[in-house]
Amino acid sequence: LLQSHLVTLIAKDMAFQPFSMKSKRKLKILSLLLALCMAVCSLPITALAAHENTHKNTDDALSDILKIAATQIGYTEEENGYTKYGAAFGDGTMEWCCAFVSWCALEAEISVNAIPQKTGCTDMQNAFISKKLYVSSISQGSTYIPQAGDLVFFAHSSSKDAPDHIGIVEKADNEKITVIEGNYSNKVARTTYKTDSKKIVGFATPDYLNGRTTYKTGTYQTNVYMNFRSSLLFYYFLSKK
Repeated sequence: LLQSHLVTLIAKDMAFQPFSMKSKRKLKILSLLLALCMAVCSLPITALAAHENTHKNTDDALSDILKIAATQIGYTEEENGYTKYGAAFGDGTMEWCCAFVSWCALEAEISVNAIPQKTGCTDMQNAFISKKLYVSSISQGSTYIPQAGDLVFFAHSSSKDAPDHIGIVEKADNEKITVIEGNYSNKVARTTYKTDSKKIVGFATPDYLNGRTTYKTGTYQTNVYMNFRSSLLFYYFLSKK
């Protein structure tokens, strides 16, 4: 609005010929103000656009959450500790690694039955333990090799079992794990660990197949199974006759 007003004023001044010294000075001032306004107004837009979720969800929940997480790489918390991930769950300055995971799941339209909306690592771990969808890491005596989409729990403290950090496994093999994690040095980062790292205590294995809330391509609940979609289509075409 301010930019439009300045442009109007400049246009009006340019309509008067010849220019007087006074009008030239006025035009110069207005032009400088317009340039300053455009520069200042563009800064927050550029900063926000750099870490927007630009991914459009598909029928593949696992792929969606990984691609959404990848769009956030480089996002850095503000000086006061504020992040949009914490703010999404009521506290912008919370420790936000788990909030980041929950935010990605929310953006991917993944049901809380698949990934609970938790903001604490231990709460998230316990939720998957209760569903029998949690497995210990190699360093804890397991032979499990993580899969893309698993949630990985870390323990940097002296306790071997209580996690204090969490991320999303992007890819893994017998040797290494690539993780996208929030609150890694106060930012979202892609990191790599050895599969048998002692920092890793376990993995959650979300049920992505039956874990969607809605499909972008339809108006039905995905966790009511595909036959419900067929029923909707049947009644739609029946109503057109």
